[in-house]
Amino acid sequence: RVNAIPLYEFNGYITLAMEDPMNRQVVESLERYLQHRVSPVFALPQDIEQAIGLHYNTDLSFDSALEELEVLSAGGDLSAMDGEQLIKMVESSELVHLTNRMFITAFKQGASDIHLESHKGSGLLRFRVHGHLRDIVHLPEKVKNAMLVRIKFLAEMDIANSLTPQDGRFS
Repeated sequence: RVNAIPLYEFNGYITLAMEDPMNRQVVESLERYLQHRVSPVFALPQDIEQAIGLHYNTDLSFDSALEELEVLSAGGDLSAMDGEQLIKMVESSELVHLTNRMFITAFKQGASDIHLESHKGSGLLRFRVHGHLRDIVHLPEKVKNAMLVRIKFLAEMDIANSLTPQDGRFS
């Protein structure tokens, strides 16, 4: 295992923060794996671990992310919000965190589909993994609706239109 994290790519080189940038064998191995030239720089092991945890940690549960959104679920009706209020809401750090957590968890579980379903005043998040739908977490209806608005925003879809099918994508 190599303790490293990519910082940026520039002119065909990927700059990696590593605890041992002088280890030529590891650098060459990383170049083969990444299929890019690597420019290694020194970083303390604890700083690398902290950066990895900050950017890639998926150990946090949906429950903790949902706790951050308690204000949203107690908030007003999304259908009554104007465009500016909706934009402000979809860019809120809590909603961004929860939506990112959904995508990261789906990816880690190998999900081919993500379903946000409505069920009697609440929402249900489900992932399709190996052809089977798995229940992941129950969501307050307003949180589910806010997540749908966030996804529409990311996919450059009409966030005010919920009556007709739309096609959008993002990466």
